[in-house]
Amino acid sequence: SVVLMAEVATILLGAIGTPEQVAIYAVATRLAYLVIFILLAFNSVITPQFAQLYKQHKLRELIVCYQQARVYSFFIAIIMASVFYLLSKPLLALFGEAYIHGQTVLAVLLVTQVIKVYVGSAGQLLMMSGYAVIQRRCINMGVFVLIISCCVFIPFYGALGAAMATLLASTVNNLLALYFVNKYLSIPFS
Repeated sequence: SVVLMAEVATILLGAIGTPEQVAIYAVATRLAYLVIFILLAFNSVITPQFAQLYKQHKLRELIVCYQQARVYSFFIAIIMASVFYLLSKPLLALFGEAYIHGQTVLAVLLVTQVIKVYVGSAGQLLMMSGYAVIQRRCINMGVFVLIISCCVFIPFYGALGAAMATLLASTVNNLLALYFVNKYLSIPFS
């Protein structure tokens, strides 16, 4: 869902913004993706465990697995995002001096990724527990929020508006997934 949202934002930025804004947003997005790889790594290991524990009706173990993965991945992601933020100027300068203007865009996208990692694998948990339709609805709502907020923010803020729209949409998507994990699987967010 993160990649889908970033690509939709890029397309809308290209339609509404300037080529320079698209380039800055694209580079900042690719750098911010590196933080989400932590969650992807954890997902590749724990997703089969989610399915197995749910199938065996081991809810307590499922909760522990989810919470531990969330805490570990968040700790690593916050360190990575902090390093990326502190090194944002030289990292962006690797792509050219014009990209240094994307520091704020990168900061917003890093926050987006940290929130995603903090929520954890709620979407994966929904899918592995037989609630894929609910997860699809969460993603659809996130994309809807993204399209509307891109149309509102991009004309005024350019690449930063696309980043803000991505942050808003991703947060909506993730909080909805978290809500449904709690509602249908009784897994508390703590």
